[in-house]
Amino acid sequence: MIKKLAETEVEIAPLISERWSPRVFDPEFIINEVSVKSILEAARWAPSCFGDQPWKFIIFQKKDALQWVNALNCLSVGNQNWAMDTSLLIAFVRIKNLSIMAMKINGPSMILEQHPKIFVFNQHI
Repeated sequence: MIKKLAETEVEIAPLISERWSPRVFDPEFIINEVSVKSILEAARWAPSCFGDQPWKFIIFQKKDALQWVNALNCLSVGNQNWAMDTSLLIAFVRIKNLSIMAMKINGPSMILEQHPKIFVFNQHI
């Protein structure tokens, strides 16, 4: 695995400084179910306003060819070029309305926009 460090003006946590966005993936790598569940469990425990977790995840695995191609086609051509070598795509969909508790505290103007985003996970070279 390639290790890159962010060039920062002041020292930051290694978890952040070592983060980078790869664009080359091993097309032969297939992510295992335990890793997929681990990614989703981490997302489930992510903090959110009022504990709402206003998101849903849609999983697309390369082994399900039709759904995989449909998800891949949602990406721009530039992103398709590198994402097609990944073994997993995750669509992140944010829920539009917050809970009743959030509405009571902040009023009815507290509305979120729906904003789907697709993430890719795979072994990078």
